[in-house]
This record gives sequence, C-alpha cells and structure tokens, in this order.
Amino acid sequence: MALRRGMPSLSRRSLQLIRLLLPVSLGVLLVAVPTVFAMFPGLTTWSRRTRVEIIIGWLVIALVGALLTALADARLHRLVAADQEAAVVAERRATIRDQFRGLLVPGIGGLPEQYHMTVYGPTPDRRFLIPLYPPALNFRDPAIFPTGAGATGKAWEDPTGVFVVTGDAVSSDRHGLTGVQQRRYKMFGTVAGVVIAGEAGQPIGVLTAIGRDEDGFFDQGGVEVLKDLAQGIAWLIPEAVRWMMPREGP
Repeated sequence: MALRRGMPSLSRRSLQLIRLLLPVSLGVLLVAVPTVFAMFPGLTTWSRRTRVEIIIGWLVIALVGALLTALADARLHRLVAADQEAAVVAERRATIRDQFRGLLVPGIGGLPEQYHMTVYGPTPDRRFLIPLYPPALNFRDPAIFPTGAGATGKAWEDPTGVFVVTGDAVSSDRHGLTGVQQRRYKMFGTVAGVVIAGEAGQPIGVLTAIGRDEDGFFDQGGVEVLKDLAQGIAWLIPEAVRWMMPREGP
C-alpha cells in the first residue's frame, strides 16, 4: 500500500533498513556534538547565542530521530500485521477449498461426471450470488449472477428452490444472462441450480451443476441428487461466505 497516492510504497526490507540506519546515524550525530566540545574546549568560548542555537539544533535532531524511528516502526508493524492476516486468509481459503473438493468429487451421488459443480453464496445485501467454490477471481467475474438471473439466480428466488435450464436457453438472454455470460456458457447444454438451506430453512447459498450435453438427467431424479449434495455442504457455507469472497472491491 502506498504511503501517499502517486508515491511508491516502502517495502518491509526498506523499512527495516531505515529502522536500523536511522537511529545509528542520528545517534552518531548526537554523540558527536558533545564529543567535539570535549575535544576542543576552546569552542566553549563561543557566544552564548551560538551555543544555544547548537543545543536547540541538537535537541531538534533528537526529536526528529525519535519521530522518524517511531513512524518506521509503526509502518513495519502494519506490514507485519497485514502479512499475518494474509497468511490466515490463505490458510482458511485453502482448508475450505479442500473441504469442498472432498465433498463434491466428480460423479458423487450418481451425478454424471460431465457436470461441473459451483457453490454460490450471497453478498451481504443479497443482491448477487458469488462463486465460493471454485472461487470468483474478483467482483467482475462473469460467473457472478444477480438474484433472479441465470439458473443460479432463478433457483435462489424460485419457491421450490430449484431451476433447470436446457438447450439454447442455457446461453441465451432468456434468463437474464449478459452478453459476456452468453458467450461463456455457449458450449453447455444443461444447467441446474438448487438452493442450499440453513438450519432454519432459509436460503444461504446455491449449488449448480452444468454440463455440455443435454442428457435429461434432471428429468429423471437428478434434482434430488443435487438437493442431497446441496444439503451435505450446508454446514460449510457460513465459513465459505466469510473467507472465500473476492478480496477486492467491485
């Protein structure tokens, strides 16, 4: 993070170097003043005004040195704290990713292996559904859906909590897909979304399965398979919403 807009930020190594050299340099300077006067007693005959100015300058150097050292320390501590926080986030994300990977292996529950699953969680205002697994790269990811758009957003708002789309409708604008999303999903022939319910029965996420072929799986009991998978990961959704959301603004 830059110290000031338009200025390059200081790295931790630079701050450590400043933290080391600044006190040493100023310490040498502070010691040098009384040392010079001790070695050359004749300098003490200078006028009182000159000696007062030297003392004032000496004190200013001491204060500036202490201030700059404190600022460098504070900046270094912030960098260390940010690194520690980033390490915690990375560890939590890796753990959650592994848990989803173990719960949603290809072909689980009889789901044909052609289907790729995505777990979605709502934004705090519940206007958008964000991929938690695999996680969205940022808030501009085309896999993000407004509630009410695509099989994901339609399932979220549907009273049954289920929405299945097949054929050309998977990649058309019929269900509110943007142009980018239409191109992204052009190769797919089937997509199904089911709501993930919390302990009180409220929607807390959506699980979708998308495949290239229009195989009729979700007309032959496939919806129940997807529902079972959705409920099997419900316990993980609150932590996933907390840790797997993109870390940058829209």
